[in-house]
Amino acid sequence: METLKTGALNHPEEAARFLGIIEKHTIRLNAIIDDLMKLSIIEQKTDKKEILLENRPLLSILQSARQVCQSMADEKSDTNPAIL
Repeated sequence: METLKTGALNHPEEAARFLGIIEKHTIRLNAIIDDLMKLSIIEQKTDKKEILLENRPLLSILQSARQVCQSMADEKSDTNPAIL
């Protein structure tokens, strides 16, 4: 997202590449969430096919995940400047 905000939108090929990366990770996260929901059903040891949902603040979780990914991206760009 940062790359798109800081100028990649002016370069359609770069923007498309970054949007593809975002899409791939979104699909991956959805698959992880689906797997966790299925695991939750299994762990409930019940015949019900529903999960009790609760509202929880996600901002701190997302910020933490972003920090982890950002540090890994920074390390990767430090070792391979061609990635940028």
